[in-house]
This record gives sequence, C-alpha cells and structure tokens, in this order.
Amino acid sequence: MRRLVLALALPLAASLAPAPAAACGSCPRDGSVQRTLRGAFVRFHPVTFTLHVRVGSGEEGRREEGRREEGRVERLRVMPMALPLAGEEPVAWSSLRTGDALELTVREKDDRRVVAHVRVLRGAPGADPSRR
Repeated sequence: MRRLVLALALPLAASLAPAPAAACGSCPRDGSVQRTLRGAFVRFHPVTFTLHVRVGSGEEGRREEGRREEGRVERLRVMPMALPLAGEEPVAWSSLRTGDALELTVREKDDRRVVAHVRVLRGAPGADPSRR
C-alpha cells in the first residue's frame, strides 16, 4: 500500500508538489510520496480530533489571531485513500489554492497521528458554493 505523508508546520511550509524519490536521500523507501502544505493553523478540536488549516503563506493566520509565536513542524501520515473532498467529490492535492480551508480528521495509530479524512471547506474548484 502506498502511504502519503503530509508535513504540517505552524506556519506550514513549501508546496503541494510531490518530492521525487531519486532526488531525496531521506525520503521513505516504501514508495510513499511526501507532500508539504504551506498555510496557517486555525484550530484543533481535541474531542473530535479535527485539525483546521487554511492554505496560504502562514502569515495570515498569525495576523488574524494576533500570535507572534514561532511555529513547530509536525508530520502527519495521510492514509492512502484520504484524498481531499470538496463536497462529495474527491479533488487532487494540486487543486488546493491559497485561501482554501481544510478540515483534517486525525486518528492515533501506533503512537503516531494519521490523517483519515480531508475535507475542503471552501475555495477549491468544485467546492460547494453554499459553504463559501
């Protein structure tokens, strides 16, 4: 099974393009693809294990909430079938744009956090206009 790794940082770093395995000496050797998301942490709900993120540079979220703290990097594994959903339709990771709000459902698995579901709440092509 292929595994996707989503590296989240506060502020989240880099681009949505997959890293080629041949160009990365520290990439996983199991065929997984590492994806990195640039954006801002919005909130985490500890009861439902839901993480909310806004795609962008990371500066917007800190300015909105008045935070001046340094972000920390947190790596989350994304289950193989956890493609972003806009409404009921799956969308490609590359279709995410600045300003999109993401809802990530996180599960604990073997002392690691695993993203089980990814929902695009607004801004992505094909997203439900009533949610914008």
